[in-house]
Amino acid sequence: MWEHEFRVLRALEESPVALKAKEVVEKTGIDKVAVWTALRYLARRGLVKKASVLVRGSLAYLWFVREEQLRNRLARGDVKLPRGERRKAPYWRNVRSRRALRGEIITLLGQAPMPLSAEEIAKALRAPLEDVRRALRSLVISEEILRRKGSKRTFYYMPGTPSRRLAIGPLAKGILALLAKWGRASSTRLARELGRSQRAVWFSLRRLERDGLVFRHGGLWVITEAGRVLARALAPEGDKS
Repeated sequence: MWEHEFRVLRALEESPVALKAKEVVEKTGIDKVAVWTALRYLARRGLVKKASVLVRGSLAYLWFVREEQLRNRLARGDVKLPRGERRKAPYWRNVRSRRALRGEIITLLGQAPMPLSAEEIAKALRAPLEDVRRALRSLVISEEILRRKGSKRTFYYMPGTPSRRLAIGPLAKGILALLAKWGRASSTRLARELGRSQRAVWFSLRRLERDGLVFRHGGLWVITEAGRVLARALAPEGDKS
């Protein structure tokens, strides 16, 4: 990390509240252009975050390292969140560069056992849907990923991977969600938790095993990385587990 980036990061870490770029300039004594360059560099690497706020009716950015710094700044009352942002929770998100988001999408599709829709990818990555759609269009144009149009949605997948959607019913979704949460479990425990017969759970587990989403080890069922990715993508809206 260069000297300017280090000084900017240190100023943000030591501040009790989130800061505007102008305030970072005052604290560090670095010129405005260098501060903006340093902030963008740190944001791309996930070391700092930014939030859109209103200052006297004008849109501005606040930069911070810890979430409490943004809360402390909002509590002062000199800035406030835009109306659309107030309905969102959390009020901020890690700043992703377009290149970083495309890399995350490629990694996710490489791990996923079946094609995913833009909505499922956005949910799994916890990224804005519009940003995901923009990144997907870029990846399709560059032929880094492939797409297949369904009756209602378009699905995306990596070259060389199956283009079919797996038949994941409600019981299989429940099993994947529990295994993603617990890591491993017996079929008896899964059946008891889901309120289904052990026979039905067993057959569903065997189908998931054939698809490479779970495997059996020491009498317990363990979720694979592909299963974990799929469970995240299929999680109900608002479920952050």
